Amino acid sequence: MGVLTGFAGPIDTVAILDKRITLQGIYVGPVMSLRALTHMAITPHIDKVFGLGDANQAYASLRRSDHMGKIVIRVAR
Repeated sequence: MGVLTGFAGPIDTVAILDKRITLQGIYVGPVMSLRALTHMAITPHIDKVFGLGDANQAYASLRRSDHMGKIVIRVAR
């Protein structure tokens, strides 16, 4: 599994400390890992499901950290 950080270059740790910013990192594995978990009767808790048209609301919910579990954006095929 690779790591995608979304930025390159130095990190201003003084600014992070001054502004009391909390950083939280997560690793998201491949879909095959999620499928393997579901076959073992372990299911992730899905807190909210948003349609693709409501993706901005989904991201706002993530920013507010007002969820307990996964946020899903459903993409119709």
